[in-house]
Amino acid sequence: MKLKIKYLMTFVLFVLFSFSLVAANGGKILLAYYPDWVGGYRAANLPYDKVTHIAHAFIIPEADGTFSYGGNYLEPDMIATAHSKGVKVITSIGGANEKANENFKKVAASPVLRKAFTKNLVKFIKENG
Repeated sequence: MKLKIKYLMTFVLFVLFSFSLVAANGGKILLAYYPDWVGGYRAANLPYDKVTHIAHAFIIPEADGTFSYGGNYLEPDMIATAHSKGVKVITSIGGANEKANENFKKVAASPVLRKAFTKNLVKFIKENG
């Protein structure tokens, strides 16, 4: 239970810090949650003109510091459209099931695995926009 609270508090502090940075600049964050598994609701349907960020869900942590994602996750057209309209695309890290949750805990608890995960994630983000 203490571990869950620690992760929750870290997330809350990150969100508050992010919002305070934006608020300091007089702006707002309007976030759309965009899961890769929803059929029929693709990139063309996103309200790009109403959001500043799209949280694209999910990449799934693996126990070795790598990650996986579903076949519908990468949408280069969605990323290009979002960027052309000034919208940032954020990669969401998920825990879709108990195995993913356990993998996340293992990666988060190990400095070596955190470093590997971060390196893999940065490379993925740079390669895919």
